[in-house]
Amino acid sequence: MPVDSTLLNSIWTNLSSHIPQSALDDESHRARCLDGTRTQLLSDIMRHLDQPCRSVVWLHGPPGTGKTAVALSLADKLRAQSDSTGSRLAGCFFFPRKDPRKQGLNCVLPAIAYQLGTKNAVVRDMLGNALMQDPGLLARDRTYAHQAEPFFVHPLKVFGRYEWSLKTEQRPPVLIFDGLDRCCSPKEYGTVLHFFKLLVDSLALDHMPNLHIVLTTRTHFSAGKVLKALGESQVIDIQEYSAAPDIPFFLKERLEEIALRRGVQGPLGVTWPSDEDIEKITSKVNGNFGHAERIARFIDDMEPTKQLASVLEQHRVTPPSDDQVEGRKRPHRETVTASSSRSNTGGSEQWTVVSP
Repeated sequence: MPVDSTLLNSIWTNLSSHIPQSALDDESHRARCLDGTRTQLLSDIMRHLDQPCRSVVWLHGPPGTGKTAVALSLADKLRAQSDSTGSRLAGCFFFPRKDPRKQGLNCVLPAIAYQLGTKNAVVRDMLGNALMQDPGLLARDRTYAHQAEPFFVHPLKVFGRYEWSLKTEQRPPVLIFDGLDRCCSPKEYGTVLHFFKLLVDSLALDHMPNLHIVLTTRTHFSAGKVLKALGESQVIDIQEYSAAPDIPFFLKERLEEIALRRGVQGPLGVTWPSDEDIEKITSKVNGNFGHAERIARFIDDMEPTKQLASVLEQHRVTPPSDDQVEGRKRPHRETVTASSSRSNTGGSEQWTVVSP
């Protein structure tokens, strides 16, 4: 039945208050792939997403290899591909490193439904009816299994009926779930796999529109068995696409931006950073994009010239652990460990980078 507009607005406001808006995007330009980097990987994924079918693209790799940057760049590309039905990005959810509101699975499907409702008035009315009949759908102890039909299956079917033809040859819409395994500890991965299987099984239902799901996780999270339900799915190891050629470009861009913003100047007649500086840092990070980013943050902390000198003095740089990458040990700080080349230190030096 139709929902009174005043009541609908109240219900919609209530739904929006349950959505961690920061999970829907990252406005930081630094978070994305720099123009001219990761081009082959992005091109290969976009080529698959153009196919008229239902599928999952699972991108996996160790921490610090740039999965979130790739996911954000894909989201930007899909938003830019607008036609009569609007953006190809149907919805997204970027799991957290710090925000506890984004860490539970029970806020994911409401966020997807909310995004679909902002694109289509019929979906919005349908969600209003569902929440009017069962306000408890947004309760903290309500599981994602209870939310699947009202917040995922039904909205997608309605959206497909009104926005996408089920038999169209047009490029399908896409949902992006980045860092799904960040929402819990490895001991609870069974729950995350169950959630992911629920999405895949829903995608295989009759009358669902052609739709792609992009999922990014760390390597030790195994979604391979779940994907057998969809024959068109792709499994991509991000390490098969070498980041090494892109790292010098990334470091040069980031450090030159720091120099411009902080007013850093090199010795008379010498640019900062020098090409030699970039080469030395590149050799230390061993192809790890995430570690290159953390070194750039370290250099940006306090006095950049002294910070850079500290990095260059080190014999080698050890990539951060999973816990350090995720900020679990130090919620408001990031730690980068470097082995010192100076014989009188006899150990390692801790670089502590305060996050903004």
